[in-house]
Amino acid sequence: MRSRRKRHQKQAPRPGRSVHPVARRIASEPPRSRRDWKAPTAAVLSVIVLAAVAGLYRACSGREAATAVSEAPWTAVPGRIEAVDILLPVPEGRLTDAECNWPDRPWQLPGYTPSSFHELLGASGLDERDAGALASKATCGTDGCVVSPDLDLLARLRPASRATLYAAVGRFTTNVFQAYHNWRRSSLRSWSAEPGLPDRVRSVLDQLTYTEGDRLLIADQLVLCSLLHDDADRLRALQAVMTRDTLSVRVRLDPGADLDAVARYWEWGGPPRGVREALAGAPRDGGVAHVAVADLLPPFARARLDAYPARDAPAYDCFWTAAHFFDAAEPGGPLVYARDLEQILATSYVPVPFEERRLGDVILFRKANGTTAHAASYVAGDIVFTKNGNSHLVPWRLLHLADVEWRYHDAPYRAVYRQRRLVVDGSSSPR
Repeated sequence: MRSRRKRHQKQAPRPGRSVHPVARRIASEPPRSRRDWKAPTAAVLSVIVLAAVAGLYRACSGREAATAVSEAPWTAVPGRIEAVDILLPVPEGRLTDAECNWPDRPWQLPGYTPSSFHELLGASGLDERDAGALASKATCGTDGCVVSPDLDLLARLRPASRATLYAAVGRFTTNVFQAYHNWRRSSLRSWSAEPGLPDRVRSVLDQLTYTEGDRLLIADQLVLCSLLHDDADRLRALQAVMTRDTLSVRVRLDPGADLDAVARYWEWGGPPRGVREALAGAPRDGGVAHVAVADLLPPFARARLDAYPARDAPAYDCFWTAAHFFDAAEPGGPLVYARDLEQILATSYVPVPFEERRLGDVILFRKANGTTAHAASYVAGDIVFTKNGNSHLVPWRLLHLADVEWRYHDAPYRAVYRQRRLVVDGSSSPR
């Protein structure tokens, strides 16, 4: 629940939009901007796209990777995409004590029985005392079980037990904190390693951190607040937990790169935005040039990348964001909700094969029952532009498609749509 700029000179934030002054580089390195790139390090993920965009993930029931697809029917290419993780702190003054005042809702476990709940407790590895205490807080009926755990019980869970319990509880989106936990890759620094934290805050953050695969997670916002009794400590901890990860992405132009083909890819969809000038004017080092993807995006996306909505802004979310990707920096009109986006796609877009996706195409993440859980705008390689949720504490950002898929694991079906104006004679070839 941050630094948007003119392309070659800093621009004062517009009224009504909060932008953090710098996207902080991960680990302990000093801050560095998207344009102040050094030679790629081991943290850099390079995605080489030699013809059309490689299809890294297929629309399917599940999240298994697909093999590279055949060459698409156009010659535009995005160039060599390089991405590095950076962190976006919540703007100063944005967090308040209200973040500790959420109601302590019981866990809703539809379909569970006393037997299956006890099986979950056994699988979690809880000791006899805690398993019994949690079982005593469960009430089961014909629709499932409802569990009201004490915060002090949750505070003393071991990381492995927390991971097992929350993986099950988080399957149901009514359990907001477990379903929409804070997370970051374990290759990044932990929340307790954020600079400037007192030891007592670091200890609580470590106590509540657990892992799932290669990701660190924290899902106990209310427990965190209960363990820290000083208001300033609470805000420091929340600031650390709500620092968001994003990607700083650039296009690498090697000697002999076809600048015209690269320009055609990034000019796709309009409006005119100085793409060729940015590519031609990029400084070269040893014949290699780099251009920030932020400089190549349409005005709407460019103006919002790494920015947080103002506290009093409308509830902008992923659906509104996907509907306006190619628009002016400040589009008019009302908010766009999931049902509205579906209507827009039905009238002004056409479906295209997942492997033929390209800049600005809308990717929908659908559940098995057909409801749309999320939408994102495709950028290049495995990168999408999106906003997760409508909170003013969540920025617009670039993310790996795999991370979005993991976040919306309950919506494994993919559908891709392209604006009808960009399709000729029913073909996905560009105009």
